[in-house]
Amino acid sequence: MIYPVDKEPLSKWFGLKRSNYVLDPRANEEDALFYARRTSVDINKQITDLEISLGANLAPKKLYWGTSGGGKTHTIYKLLYELGDRLPIIPVLVDCPNMTKSSTFVVLFQETMKKLKMDFVISLLRDALNDAIKDVGIGNPELAEKKLCEIMENEDLGRATYCLTQTRFDVMTLWKWVSAAGTTSRERSELRVTSDLLDADPRSLAQILLTFGKLVKKYKKKSLVMAFDELDRAKGLNVDAAGTFSTAFTVLTDPTASDISVFLSTSAERQRDVPAMITKPVLTRLGESIGGIIEIPVMTPQEVEPFVKDLIKYVRDPGINIKKLIDLAKTETSEQILEDLYPFTKEAIESIKLKVGKEIIPRHICMVMSRASSYAKQIEKMHVVTSKSVENS
Repeated sequence: MIYPVDKEPLSKWFGLKRSNYVLDPRANEEDALFYARRTSVDINKQITDLEISLGANLAPKKLYWGTSGGGKTHTIYKLLYELGDRLPIIPVLVDCPNMTKSSTFVVLFQETMKKLKMDFVISLLRDALNDAIKDVGIGNPELAEKKLCEIMENEDLGRATYCLTQTRFDVMTLWKWVSAAGTTSRERSELRVTSDLLDADPRSLAQILLTFGKLVKKYKKKSLVMAFDELDRAKGLNVDAAGTFSTAFTVLTDPTASDISVFLSTSAERQRDVPAMITKPVLTRLGESIGGIIEIPVMTPQEVEPFVKDLIKYVRDPGINIKKLIDLAKTETSEQILEDLYPFTKEAIESIKLKVGKEIIPRHICMVMSRASSYAKQIEKMHVVTSKSVENS
């Protein structure tokens, strides 16, 4: 398609696959797999370390912390996608929802169950039920239920799951209970459970997640890896509410909890500023694993150019005639133009460092690059991003 010059998309103007440099690993699988070079974050070493642990049937527990926008979420997505290509894992990435002061761990549990999804959870429970019946025989319902409770290591979960044998049983009733969505007394009576998970002790909720990890390993032949991101959204919890998270995380991050891997991620300027719910018992357990507490630091000025080069290579349209664009750009500026930096000049990279200031983080770099590109095209009508473009954008 041929556009008037002033209407031509920015992507076509600069030979890119998209109109900006902003990365969104949550929405774009390609972005999740991409990772620009950072000497302060050895992503390949981290992937290898996790691959070794998971390959040895261990369950790594990790805390990722650092400045907001520094790349923690992108790091976790990259790790899980790479591990998923190499090992039989089921990654569950859970963004912590916004919390009130009195929010308890059940809120995060509910969000986790949404990510696990009803069909998957019910399939796990059916696998356990079939296993129990197969073990004791179809003619021994009481023994089958008892066996199911043993498999689940939880009598309420075992009895509730056994209801799946009833022909007219509504599976939604089981899902409402097991996902802590809240059940009526009549529904709990039908399930034959002693209490509603909505009001359950956080230790019990954590144990249920561990049970799912065990079932995944036993019936799906895979490892469950849970990543809890944006935990800084729970910074304002009162003491009692924070205690429920601490209790649950203490269970989930225990080195003996070998059926589930757990990654925690939170924004913090210093390690001591992590949310209060990540208490000393949790940090101690994380510290017991090799490299269990990992800082994703701000970038150094020396890291900017390699990072930008990788990002440009990723965003550039591979089918573009780059020599033609560079020849055109050279008629518009006297600044140095290099193929691996185009559409930015060498001088523009230095301006990017100044523009982002002392806190050099990927989010700011991507935003500055995007705005400067748009300024060069929309305001200057130039096919190159110069130092002036960056300064004025």
